[in-house]
Amino acid sequence: MLVKEVGEEISLALCVDGNALFLARNTWNGERQLLFRVRDPETANVTLQRLTTGGDEKRHLEYRMWSDPEWSEAQWFFTAQTS
Repeated sequence: MLVKEVGEEISLALCVDGNALFLARNTWNGERQLLFRVRDPETANVTLQRLTTGGDEKRHLEYRMWSDPEWSEAQWFFTAQTS
């Protein structure tokens, strides 16, 4: 499945040097969302720019990054794991 391959390519590119931690994958309504926590956002941005601007995208990709040093955006995940 192409969507799985693209997700794995993104995950490998971001996590290969330990800069990112894969958190979750959501698939709904024809879209897939990959959630990561990133140590160095500039490095991640360069990686994602390379993947999204090369003109050889296998699927449409877009991404957003925001600061969350307390991991508050990930609390739902940790809460769900202990329920």
